[in-house]
Amino acid sequence: MKINRYPRNSSPTPEMPSRLDVTIPQFSGLSTSSLTPRQFLTDFENFTALCNVSGDSKLVTTFQLHLTDEARWWFDDLPSDLRSSWRLSYLSYPIHLPTYLPTYLPIYLPTYLPTYLPTCQSVYLSICLICLLTYQSNLKANADLILTLILRVIYN
Repeated sequence: MKINRYPRNSSPTPEMPSRLDVTIPQFSGLSTSSLTPRQFLTDFENFTALCNVSGDSKLVTTFQLHLTDEARWWFDDLPSDLRSSWRLSYLSYPIHLPTYLPTYLPIYLPTYLPTYLPTCQSVYLSICLICLLTYQSNLKANADLILTLILRVIYN
């Protein structure tokens, strides 16, 4: 005689899904957004870790797909060498600019100026040129101060 250990009316054990559907909201960069840039970047880093996204091209593409409106325009305006590297895109993100831009300014300012020259306001252009001259004179402390002031004006 067989003993049935599982009664007929019991439900089967639920199966775990083969993949985990995780999403994060797109970031617009608008002041009406519920996310701050820092919150979005933290969510994005957690999302890519959870979904096992790795490699420069995959990270950059995934990052780009999660941007809309002004944030997407910012990304699309980056020089192609910044957009192709996750590390440089990450360092160009607005919350990192006060920390990392002084390091990259001598390299990327000549790339940025021709791009924005036709549409720059004269004050912005003057400030950029002052920064460039300051860096050429090796007065890093003054350049950092000027850049910090510029970024406060631009992002506030």
